[in-house]
Amino acid sequence: MIVTLLTDFGTADTYVGQMKGRILKSAPGSVLVDLTHEVPFADLEVAARMLRNAVDYFPPDTIHVCVVDPGVGGSRRSVVGRWNGHFLVGPDNGVFTMFLDGSSEFREIAPRFLEARHGQTFHGRDLFAPAAAALAAGVPFEEVGADIVFDPVRMNLSVPSVTDGVITGRIWHQDHFGNLITDIPVSMTEGCTRVTVGSMELSPIYETFSVVAPGTPVAYRGSFGYLEIGVNQGSASKLFNNYSKLEVKVS
Repeated sequence: MIVTLLTDFGTADTYVGQMKGRILKSAPGSVLVDLTHEVPFADLEVAARMLRNAVDYFPPDTIHVCVVDPGVGGSRRSVVGRWNGHFLVGPDNGVFTMFLDGSSEFREIAPRFLEARHGQTFHGRDLFAPAAAALAAGVPFEEVGADIVFDPVRMNLSVPSVTDGVITGRIWHQDHFGNLITDIPVSMTEGCTRVTVGSMELSPIYETFSVVAPGTPVAYRGSFGYLEIGVNQGSASKLFNNYSKLEVKVS
């Protein structure tokens, strides 16, 4: 069984390795895939969008563990869900917002999956990993999830607005290359030619950044399914200071 891991743990400590060890202890045949462990600390929106963008590229029955959990050890619930043939394991804090489309079912993880020796601040290892391992080992979803079915927490994700034919969005992520990913879906940009980032105008919208000269900023339809801002052979995040506060307008 495939188990993916998405966290804000980073890789400087052994936290990710301990989670993997706990999964392999109960489900030694599992294939473990690191989606990323570099989600900005406690950034639930980035986690939610990254997870949703990745799930469709995995086969049915894949188990997706998402641990971005600033409320660990508090009153938030711990959940297991299923959505279009996939399983979701993690905290009920909004990270699964983009799966709440009417076709999902979420349950609270049964208490028996919490390790007898557990830390209040490491549910990734002591609760979510055992629950994921149980699913990977063939334990039915209905046994991993207690008989408590509920609507999970729904986060208010940023949504672009449209006024007088102008789409206004925001930047929600900077990737490793310094490309800036907006919340404006590619589908909304059909027929649009003008993009303004802060006070800088970029025209037209391209399909990739390599069509402009090196060092030139460019708006393009990115592989995440959103409009992106990049610099050919450069970094848009360095070009646009305080990019997270800039509005992106498309018309």
